[in-house]
Amino acid sequence: MTAEERLDRIEHLTAGIAEERRRDREEYKTLWRQNQDQWRQTQDQIDKLTHGLVELGRQLGELATETSIRIRELASDSHAADERLASRIDALVSAIGGHIQQGHPDHQRAIEQLAQRVAALEQQTGRPTQ
Repeated sequence: MTAEERLDRIEHLTAGIAEERRRDREEYKTLWRQNQDQWRQTQDQIDKLTHGLVELGRQLGELATETSIRIRELASDSHAADERLASRIDALVSAIGGHIQQGHPDHQRAIEQLAQRVAALEQQTGRPTQ
């Protein structure tokens, strides 16, 4: 092989290597662009999710506040109803006590009969009633 042929062969190989490098660079650029596009899309999705979570947090805060207010209102209503019921029970117990103190004969007889039935039941079962 002559020197000229060797130089031609070297030039041919060098041109092939240069072409291969140029194609590799183009491929790397394409891959880099695709990677950047995917990164942007991912970042956009993360931003949307973050915004959604912030909004949900705000809504949950509002619901918690509303729920707390409603619980306080219901507790207040419940306490008021309990007080009214306690007053009614006290009045009823007082009225029953007063009626019993009057010693109404029919009621006195009914109480005695009830006491006799309780005593009989205790004797039959062998257990005291409560």
